[in-house]
Amino acid sequence: MDTYFWIHMVPSRSSTGPRFMLSASSMQGPGGAIPYVTFEHLDDLTAALRSINVHKEHIDEAQTALAAGEAFSIPNVLLTDEDLAKLGLKKK
Repeated sequence: MDTYFWIHMVPSRSSTGPRFMLSASSMQGPGGAIPYVTFEHLDDLTAALRSINVHKEHIDEAQTALAAGEAFSIPNVLLTDEDLAKLGLKKK
């Protein structure tokens, strides 16, 4: 089923260096717990965004914000169940 989502990305620090968390929350509800995945490298997160066809300008903005230690969100992203599985947010 295709659904519109917010994609949220948050940088974090660990003893091994920066990490990047990604979650996708449905814009249609119903709310509740939101799963997330962690990427060890910004390049891995970028590849994940490309795999679901996020526009290049949004990827560029996300990279800039995350590299500066800021969170970044993208609204109105149409995702399928397959897209969520590609991101690691849903079982295939």
